Amino acid sequence: MAFAVLGFSSCDNDEEETKVSNIELAKAHLNGEVVLSTAAFMNDINITRLPEGCPAKYKLTWDKDVLVILLNNLKIGSMPFAINFGCRTMLEDVKAGDKDAPKGDGWMKISGTDGCLAMPGTPVGDYKKGSGATVKGYYNVKSREIEFTMDFNMGKTMPMIAKCGRQVVDKNRLKNYDAELQEFMKKFKEAKEKEKQHGGK
Repeated sequence: MAFAVLGFSSCDNDEEETKVSNIELAKAHLNGEVVLSTAAFMNDINITRLPEGCPAKYKLTWDKDVLVILLNNLKIGSMPFAINFGCRTMLEDVKAGDKDAPKGDGWMKISGTDGCLAMPGTPVGDYKKGSGATVKGYYNVKSREIEFTMDFNMGKTMPMIAKCGRQVVDKNRLKNYDAELQEFMKKFKEAKEKEKQHGGK
């Protein structure tokens, strides 16, 4: 009996160590300023034109075990205003019953609610009670891949979300941001021209 109790205790400790290790690995890499490809959608239309979206700067900070995600001044082409958004999120190990989780080891679920969408000229916060704005996605502590969707909960008249498709969080993208943005703008203009040729605006 003593051996059995010891065995259960050892398993519990292993699970706890794994959880702490995953959080610490996430904290070690998901921090500071990063560039992530982000596509913005309004009424299900990709207003960044390209499937992968455009390079966007995020600031990632930690408040104990809470990951604060801040997106500052995302405005491309036909977007009616710049997106400034912040949200407090929790990371937890993916549960066995999570059907939306990517396959493989190392994945953690990202979830946050009541994020703050700041209109132009107002400070960007990370929480607004009752806003209903959410962040949902996943991060892999082994491959450093991330994917998430931000729903700004702007109502039925102007539904707007932004998606970061699965990609590696690469800190080197920050120094190449200007070049990436120029390349995106080139492709963006080409996409708009093709739309005009087919009767688009």
